[in-house]
Amino acid sequence: SKATITFDTESPEVSIVPLNTWYNDKFDATVSYSDANKLVKMMAWYSTIPTDETLPDYPIVISPTLVLTSEKITGNLAQSDSNYLHVAVVDEVGNIGFAHAKFGFDNIAPEIKLCKFSSDAYHEASAIINLNCDDGTTGSKVVEMRFSGDITDATSEGTWEKLASIRGVQLTSGDGLKTVLVEVRDNAGNESSKEISCELD
Repeated sequence: SKATITFDTESPEVSIVPLNTWYNDKFDATVSYSDANKLVKMMAWYSTIPTDETLPDYPIVISPTLVLTSEKITGNLAQSDSNYLHVAVVDEVGNIGFAHAKFGFDNIAPEIKLCKFSSDAYHEASAIINLNCDDGTTGSKVVEMRFSGDITDATSEGTWEKLASIRGVQLTSGDGLKTVLVEVRDNAGNESSKEISCELD
């Protein structure tokens, strides 16, 4: 009898594309790969090295998939836009293919440096809120804000608007103390909030 043996020394082709630019604790990406043999294992890990092909002792091991969904980010990553996800896929004869994707990592909430009404008291319902935020030189930058509380034009539940340094609001009717919750969010999804108050008379 004769046996046919096929040698395969070609590494699997693999690529990865992050679904976002910045992340704070979990990573989402699409993956594509091809190989002459069946793929049996996929491994993922994070580092600050652009083309890291040294398998760590404890990578994330998952079945070959086309989507990485909410994979927990672990490791000593820097708060910067220069971190990397590495993916290795292994075929059934042991060949390994690698892919790398750059992403920003930021798990520090932005700082609200200034958030207050332009006046302590108003005689009409129209009021102005002044806002100034800082996300640090290596943060993902504050990009959104929303408002709730004693205003008639509160941001809809779950809806964010573009960050601005000045926001006009309409206070609810009736004299007395008016309180507004101001929330801000950076590109990585980190949030901060502050309550401010004024008198309507």
